[in-house]
Amino acid sequence: MAKPSYALFDNFELKGIWWLPDNPEAQISGILCFDNDNKITLELLGSFREITSLGQGDFFQPDIILGISDSGHICTLFKNIETNSQLNFPGIHKTKFDSEYLFIGKHFARPEEIAFTALQVNLTNIENWLVARPFSMEIPKDTKSDWALTFKWPAEFNAKGSKKNKMYFFWSIWVKGVIP
Repeated sequence: MAKPSYALFDNFELKGIWWLPDNPEAQISGILCFDNDNKITLELLGSFREITSLGQGDFFQPDIILGISDSGHICTLFKNIETNSQLNFPGIHKTKFDSEYLFIGKHFARPEEIAFTALQVNLTNIENWLVARPFSMEIPKDTKSDWALTFKWPAEFNAKGSKKNKMYFFWSIWVKGVIP
């Protein structure tokens, strides 16, 4: 699987094929648009529904839409609603979905499969946000002397979520290279 080359706050598009979990043979080409300021949309060149089911006044709301991008990103869209269906004669049937959630890296066939036992988040410059300075550096005025970099572990802290969820924040450090 390809690793995404964008960050959490980036807007991006993924071209690929999309299908419903209960009908994986009916794959439809489309473009997934992630707009960090607005929403997640999927525009398809086709429809998951038969033409005979169109215009019946109901909103098509598949819980899950699965896909794979042309660059190999495996995607799951969760809590979807069809917001536009356009049928042209002659022409191609086009549909558009808005989605509440996008998961990249795994297919979830059913909503009850969407569960996580752990979450790892790396926050750039968190020590600046929390006004915790775990690193201190001593550079002597004599440039021929050794300098020292010291790390002091910040205190672990907890945050309350819902009754079922608790968050624990702790610190770790990874060092590349040889440590004497």
